[in-house]
Amino acid sequence: MAHPRVLAALSGGVDSAVAALLLIQEGYDVVGVFLRNGVSAPENAPRPGQGCCSAEDARDAALLANQLGIPFHAVDMEAEFVHIQRAFRQDYAAGHTPNPCAVCNRDIKFGSLARFADSIGAEWLATGHYARILQSDGRAELHRGRDRHKDQSYVLFPVPESTLRRTLLPLGELQKSKTRELAAAAGIRVATKPDSQEICFVPEGDYRQYLLRHGGLGQAGRFLHVDGQELG
Repeated sequence: MAHPRVLAALSGGVDSAVAALLLIQEGYDVVGVFLRNGVSAPENAPRPGQGCCSAEDARDAALLANQLGIPFHAVDMEAEFVHIQRAFRQDYAAGHTPNPCAVCNRDIKFGSLARFADSIGAEWLATGHYARILQSDGRAELHRGRDRHKDQSYVLFPVPESTLRRTLLPLGELQKSKTRELAAAAGIRVATKPDSQEICFVPEGDYRQYLLRHGGLGQAGRFLHVDGQELG
């Protein structure tokens, strides 16, 4: 009997690597995929925090797939990421605080990726998010991860329930320290790689400069109270 196929998103980091490792150990037919966003940092630009979609990350993801012995795909999502960036700028222009990671999860990581999974006959999707999906009365419920310091359920809130039903989150029950321990024990090459923290399409880390370059946002303005009083 064939093992269930799962498309595992590999970011090049330790979390997605261990998620794939655990699925392999459970007997799944794992296929790895890296999502290319088409954004690169200017030459010699500072990298204040580890990103998740750089050329270095793509290389790490490919090497990890080779180490784990699983097929690997790098999928061009540059056009889709353009929409994520546009929404980010539009939210700021409207005076809102955007959450591009949540939009990306809805539209790309659990949207376009689900369609790619269908194209390769993968029944399941998997990521290295620290959250849990529990089945209740025939529905998939999104719950916080056991590690409250790493919980990422808040960036998965827009993912449709129909997609959550076919999603596996192997790290949801783990503490981050345990994830690194498992990676080290398995000889995973990125066991000590820093966590991703920055906006992936702002690789230099300064979103203010990004907004100035793209759309002229960031000029001086007024802070107004809801009653119209000028606060500063």
